[in-house]
Amino acid sequence: MTFSMQSLAYGLLVLAMGQGLGLVILARILRKARRSAEEFAVLNQTLENLHTELASVQERLRKLEAPPASEAPQAWPRARSSVRVTRRADAAESGRPRRGPTLITVPSLAASPVANAVPSAREDLGERHAPIWNLADSGVSADEIARITGQPIGQVELILALRQHKASKAGMGGASHS
Repeated sequence: MTFSMQSLAYGLLVLAMGQGLGLVILARILRKARRSAEEFAVLNQTLENLHTELASVQERLRKLEAPPASEAPQAWPRARSSVRVTRRADAAESGRPRRGPTLITVPSLAASPVANAVPSAREDLGERHAPIWNLADSGVSADEIARITGQPIGQVELILALRQHKASKAGMGGASHS
């Protein structure tokens, strides 16, 4: 079998074209692999960022769910008064309890025996507001006092303002008591 020069040239040409085509295909595969590696690195970095953010959110959630260290037990002495039972005015409107201090409470008149003897106003105030006054004297803010005692913030602010007003009247030598 003799090969002619022409058939040898065609054979070499086919072989060269096959190698060229193989190189083109190999180059494309390498480009895709490099692009995939870059995409993988970006996805890996995004995943790490999401893990970090998740840990941060979980830590914030733990802090929100944990009671503050300064929170006192909820066994506060109830104020001695003819009206004892109150309900949250803002909770009844939405049908679900709200977070934070209540601005206004509505007394329940069903539990108010009007005929009971009431102690003197000065004794009653000292006894009723002692927990609030003690917390205020120790430097606790009105918001914190409201949260700790379960009293509405407006009521706590009013009690503290009346006490301050009463103290300033007593300091001025005023003998009027109201």
